[in-house]
Amino acid sequence: MKTVIRWNIVVIGVLVFGYATSAQEQSTPPPTAKTDSPAAEKEIRAAAQSFVEAFNRGDAKAIAAQWTTDGVYVSEDGERFQGRESIQREYETLFDNYPEARMRLEIDSIRLVSADTAVEEGRAALIPQPPGEERTMSSYTAIHVRQNGQWRMTHVRDTLVELPADVGSLEDLDWLIGSWNSKQKDSEVDVKYRWIENKQFVARAFSTKQSGKVISSGLQIIGLDPSTEMITSWSFTSDGGHAMGVWLPHEKGWMVESEGVLADGTTTYAINILSHVDDNTLSWKSHDRFVDETGLPDLAEVLLKRK
Repeated sequence: MKTVIRWNIVVIGVLVFGYATSAQEQSTPPPTAKTDSPAAEKEIRAAAQSFVEAFNRGDAKAIAAQWTTDGVYVSEDGERFQGRESIQREYETLFDNYPEARMRLEIDSIRLVSADTAVEEGRAALIPQPPGEERTMSSYTAIHVRQNGQWRMTHVRDTLVELPADVGSLEDLDWLIGSWNSKQKDSEVDVKYRWIENKQFVARAFSTKQSGKVISSGLQIIGLDPSTEMITSWSFTSDGGHAMGVWLPHEKGWMVESEGVLADGTTTYAINILSHVDDNTLSWKSHDRFVDETGLPDLAEVLLKRK
């Protein structure tokens, strides 16, 4: 999990963009892999949160205690640490060399393979990135076993994932500034981007109409997150939902890896692609969409025209 952690993310597909979904888009395919026991999943997620909290306060002993006595940790460079004492020393070294290290973690899946064994997979990143090092994150696989009623890790392996060196700048969003519109049958979307706060942020206001009636609206603020040095967006919708996303350059536009929370607390995830077709045309697509770990169909490309 676990010497590195992934960047927080944002925006959930249609709600953040402001487009109403059709009945077909709202259909529910089979859920992605998860535990058969909601109680077991809740306990493992709580353990993961406890790991992050121990990491963020620099408590190597509490971190090592989350492994079994003979547990194994394999770092991104393939170095193997076995037993709590060895794992504790590795984290103590990390905290001595990088005392300001903080961790962010996202769990992608938890699978119960037996009554007392589960596999957790996810991504992690250090915030801020260690000075002078390549921008990276890690994917991880953690095997948990239940001992005396408690879930502990018996084997964890990290895999290094390099992030793009070019993370873009706010100036690269300048082509978005202005008003945009799209009409599809009886649905209409209006989007307006504008600079705010001495060009330190971009504000995006959006609304969706169905048969001439506004059915949703919202506000998104896009800016540079000083803690990650990544372009990040924070979105708020009229139904009470909110989301956060990280923007990365993608071909002629941007890829926004996003996740959020609906008004009822349901979690959401999507990857949205904004492309600069020409000076007067913006393309938007959304894929890898999930609501509470249930996959949803990709959304067809939407073209917006500059007003």
